[in-house]
Amino acid sequence: MAESKRYIRRCLEGRERSDDGIFSHAPKGRFSLFWDMLKGRFGRLVLVNLLMVLFFAPLVAVIVLRTMNIGGQILAGPYAGSFGVGAGALHDVTGYAESLVLYTDLFYFGMLIPALFVAGIGISGGAYLVRNVLRTQGVFSYKDFWRGIKRNILPVFEATLLFSVVLFVARLMGNYAELQVAIGSPVAGWLIASEVIGYILVGLTSLISLWIIALGVSYKLGPWGLFKNAVVLTFTTLHFTVLFAALALWPLFIIIFVSGIFFTITLVAMAFIGFVYALLVWMDYTQWVFDVRVSPDSVVTEEESAQTALVSPEPTVDPEEYRRIVVAYGRSYLASRPIQPMDEDTTELCALPEGFTRADLARNRDARLALAAEAEAYERAHKGEEKYVNYNRQFEERDRALQGKGTGKRLTPKPVKRKKR
Repeated sequence: MAESKRYIRRCLEGRERSDDGIFSHAPKGRFSLFWDMLKGRFGRLVLVNLLMVLFFAPLVAVIVLRTMNIGGQILAGPYAGSFGVGAGALHDVTGYAESLVLYTDLFYFGMLIPALFVAGIGISGGAYLVRNVLRTQGVFSYKDFWRGIKRNILPVFEATLLFSVVLFVARLMGNYAELQVAIGSPVAGWLIASEVIGYILVGLTSLISLWIIALGVSYKLGPWGLFKNAVVLTFTTLHFTVLFAALALWPLFIIIFVSGIFFTITLVAMAFIGFVYALLVWMDYTQWVFDVRVSPDSVVTEEESAQTALVSPEPTVDPEEYRRIVVAYGRSYLASRPIQPMDEDTTELCALPEGFTRADLARNRDARLALAAEAEAYERAHKGEEKYVNYNRQFEERDRALQGKGTGKRLTPKPVKRKKR
């Protein structure tokens, strides 16, 4: 654990994105902060989620059109003999359905790449806003959504491009493997293995893409730095990353694998709060990782290092020179003697009420005399301490030198010579 922590510190090189009024570390626990933000800012988060739904509309359209296209081809496919004049039955339909799915996915999974890019615009704005809400303990500004699009579109585009391309290749590999299995190809076993490897790569790429989004929103890094650090964080925190990615994306799994009333309820929840919920869980977890495993002092750019090297260290003052400066400024009445510190528990102060009498004045006078006596007793008890003795000795030596006593030389003013006219 310690080795991975030091390795992350060495690898994560970039300046942290810290705006005015944004704290790098949460004064309370990150996970209690998640519930506070979800409950206290629920209405505003719903509005942000509806705004993000607009950017996810092309992605939803591609998924719906693909499902309708495949369903229509299954219903109208030539599987039931002759179905009209001039259209005869296909005598061999082996692999025909797999071929239709292959060419359909070739188009629609290709369309996922630009659709995910449009969705990334909403992710960049929503992730930046959620990150600021978490860091400022609930300070909410809709301007952060548009500011986040401007600042973080390139890192989010890198994440969406990486995930969509790997998903496109893996899906085509899987469809081609199913086609070869259907027609009885002798290399079908190898193709099935490639399909499994492709889906494993999709899972790892999704985790890496999520880390690229979190790093791009929090730190100023280049494309290679984002990818390198995302891979390091994915594998060094794999168990936690898988857990919190599942907690963030579980509504999406329900939509994919469940039907009926649960599908409808989850779909409505996704439209109102699902996307912001996923960002809130993921950004809260990643900020916790940054707080625990990344030291802000180690996240420094080369430019900042060069500027630090140009700054010369403060010169050290010679003790003798420092003594001369102190003597030149003169003796301080406060520094030359012990002063009793005020303690609310032990020091008794008698304040005059609004309508005071002679008895109140007498009590106030007695309290001031007692306080003065305590201060004198404290001064007598501590005046022999080394710091006061050394401080006063400097001025005693100066006074003896000025008066011509001791080893010091008597200092007399030199006569001023006037020029003759």
